[in-house]
Amino acid sequence: MVNTAWVAKHFKDKIINQPDIKLRKLQDLIRIKYGVYVGKSICSRAKHQVMGQYLGDYKKEFTRIYDYADILRSTNPGSTVVVKISKETIPGKEVFMGIYICLHACKVRWLEGCRNVIGFDGAFLKGVCKGELLSCIGKYGNNQMYPAAWAVVEKETKHTWSWFFRCLMHDLQLTESQGEGLTIISDMQKGLVASVSELLPNVEHRMCARHIWSNWKQNWILSIRHKSIITMLEDIRVKVMERKTTMREFATRWISDVSPMAMRYIEEQSQYVVKHEFKWNGDTGYEIQHGVYKHIIDFSNNTCTCRSWQLKGIPFSHAICAMFFKRFEPDDYVTHWYKKETYLKAFSCYIQPITNMEMWPST
Repeated sequence: MVNTAWVAKHFKDKIINQPDIKLRKLQDLIRIKYGVYVGKSICSRAKHQVMGQYLGDYKKEFTRIYDYADILRSTNPGSTVVVKISKETIPGKEVFMGIYICLHACKVRWLEGCRNVIGFDGAFLKGVCKGELLSCIGKYGNNQMYPAAWAVVEKETKHTWSWFFRCLMHDLQLTESQGEGLTIISDMQKGLVASVSELLPNVEHRMCARHIWSNWKQNWILSIRHKSIITMLEDIRVKVMERKTTMREFATRWISDVSPMAMRYIEEQSQYVVKHEFKWNGDTGYEIQHGVYKHIIDFSNNTCTCRSWQLKGIPFSHAICAMFFKRFEPDDYVTHWYKKETYLKAFSCYIQPITNMEMWPST
């Protein structure tokens, strides 16, 4: 029997992926696939049922956005949650323009446990309420992503990126230095480049159309961007909370004090040592012949003239060649960013759980 429950069951994925699908279009899909006619009222109830169950009640959630900000601040003290509204878009009314979230556990542990490299990205929201999800993703000791902050804005422009950066600069303590010593990686997001140049003139900005932070969008954002605003933001918070737990447990399985990624890199580079020619001056001078190039190793400063060691923080094959000759352990020359002690700093602060919306106090 074709009823509301039947339509909701068989067309759940279609409704979730296209929450703005017209009722007439849904009727046509049912008729083409199953050869039956279904009235608009049944399609409407089925669509409402699916959206309410899987996507959240978007109208109700917008009315509770201040309550959501308050509950995040109260359960996770030290977190920054900024709700941006406009009183000029519609005279006499407050119009939601954006929300910025940087949880205390993400904020303080980025400062202590993550490298000075962050990526930025924006993703279209596909639900009933359109918009953009802006995100800042760091990198920790195993060279994987570390969500630091995220925001929902009306659209991706220089103005919205500037607002996001100003909030972030305060949280990540970048205001005074204006980004000195920081590297930013992004693609050519609308307004992002201009905002970086204006607010963080001292950063090193690298462009990359397919950077490592695309994993954040593919695995975290695409599956939830059809949902209503609080439901989506809560999915992100829970994923970040659970990821921190997973990463803490992952550290217990390390076989050394150096991250598995760094250990793999050392093993890979060690295979090339046999292709190098080693010369030692009997003191502190080391020459490594690599093809037509000759490189100099300096253990007092952890440098090689090829610059790979300095850039990555892990010994390259040239340095490893000299280390093997001197019976040095390559692990001892890995920068602290890849050590377990620093890695655990990124995950030693916990994101606290919160109750569901029905239990929040109203402001």
